Amino acid sequence: IYPEYVVQLQQRFAEIHLSNYVISSPALLKRWPSDVLLEHCAALYSSGGKLEDGVRASINVPIIEIFGSSETGGIAHRAADHAVWQPFADVEVRSDEQQQLWMRSPHACDADWVATGDRIELLEPNNLQSAFHLLGRMDRIVKLEEKRLSLDEIESKILQLEAINQCHVLLIEREQRQLLVCVAVLNDTARQTLQQQNKHQFVTQLKQQLQPLLERIAIPRQWRFLSQLPVNSQSKLNKSDLIKLFQEGSQPVILSRQQQDEQHIFQLEFPPELACFKGHFPNFPIYPGVGQIAFLQHFVRELWADLRWCQGFEQLKFQDLIRPYHVLQLSLSRKQHKVSFELKFADKNIASGRLLFAVEENATS
Repeated sequence: IYPEYVVQLQQRFAEIHLSNYVISSPALLKRWPSDVLLEHCAALYSSGGKLEDGVRASINVPIIEIFGSSETGGIAHRAADHAVWQPFADVEVRSDEQQQLWMRSPHACDADWVATGDRIELLEPNNLQSAFHLLGRMDRIVKLEEKRLSLDEIESKILQLEAINQCHVLLIEREQRQLLVCVAVLNDTARQTLQQQNKHQFVTQLKQQLQPLLERIAIPRQWRFLSQLPVNSQSKLNKSDLIKLFQEGSQPVILSRQQQDEQHIFQLEFPPELACFKGHFPNFPIYPGVGQIAFLQHFVRELWADLRWCQGFEQLKFQDLIRPYHVLQLSLSRKQHKVSFELKFADKNIASGRLLFAVEENATS
């Protein structure tokens, strides 16, 4: 769960004179603290998605990046940001008219050629072992008002803005219309500016900065800002949570979740667009206690299917306010029909207590 655990294991291996190889994911490596140094590490591999530019510089061991999927197995590798991808020795690659990558490998789900859904540019089109550049996903080419747009290309332009650290662009349906929208992670300075000024004014400035980079139709119409892009339990981008950001809702965004023994831990963010902030109160929005109880019940029933409705509370305390853009840690643990919760902002207690649930008959706790 934590980088420090990896180093502890490395130290144990070193004591019995064993080499170690670390196989990790981009989601963990991008959060790796620069002062946590890998020890006696023969090699460090990253797999499961594209490694963000600049992550390599913060880790003291060179990173070998693997491109592939569960269906294809490993396809290619590289050892530097922006480097070309080199196929493995037993993998053949080619592309079609749409620049889609096809691959053939003894590790794939099919012995014949497999379409990957990725767009590539081959350095040597007639060479089945050619190195290639990744251009993005085929399914990220969308049609908006009869215009074909690459969401990957739009994101690359948005990332040129000084304020933006990360972003994800989506095409959503709204009242029988298609809208191009963006979820963005701002740098610290821009995030402070956003919280201090009107959001409409902030977004207008971003759109003005994008006008020289993108044609008008490719500039996202609506924007949401988070401290990080939400990921699921496999540390992959949670697209369903991104889509919910543009729908009417009261539940906070789950940035990440993990389980430690019997405790479930969530990182939650509270965007200002949540319905519970509206009218409560004008010019000073806070997230009400009744809204907190509602999303707590929702999370509890997702974790424990035998718990039915909440029929009481014990030691319920609301100790501080939840404001827009707050990022909180929620801890949930269960004992029989009682679920204890604790909400914290940094080291400050926000709320805590126990929820008492009716239990489904004949169910085991």
